[in-house]
Amino acid sequence: MEERLLSTVETARLLGVTRISVHAMITEGRIPAQRIDGHWYMDRADVEAYRPRLPPTAGTKRVGPLSDSARRLLVLLEEWGSSKADELAVVVELHPGNVRKAMAIAEKLGYVTREGHEWLLTDAGRQWLAQQEVAA
Repeated sequence: MEERLLSTVETARLLGVTRISVHAMITEGRIPAQRIDGHWYMDRADVEAYRPRLPPTAGTKRVGPLSDSARRLLVLLEEWGSSKADELAVVVELHPGNVRKAMAIAEKLGYVTREGHEWLLTDAGRQWLAQQEVAA
């Protein structure tokens, strides 16, 4: 029976949302959950049934592994050389936390690196941007 139960982290991965979003779904009663030893668990069947009801992410267009907003951030880094998340946030009109999140994803993919508080585009990031231009 326990293999049918999913943690909030596993549920978040399966649904493609954050763990905080899963907690919101639980507290709002949108997805059934049970508390075991201080942790929330969902039945896999309930999670699978809920997945088709998830709305598409509003305004986020995917460009390969990154959103269109993240691609714009990389373009700015290519143009500027380096920048802080707060500076990028002003130009792309995103919350600085969302910029940091996008940069963390791009860093995991090897497209950017961070030196102190400054983000810099890597050679892999430049190559990825060049491929996006060719595909467009």
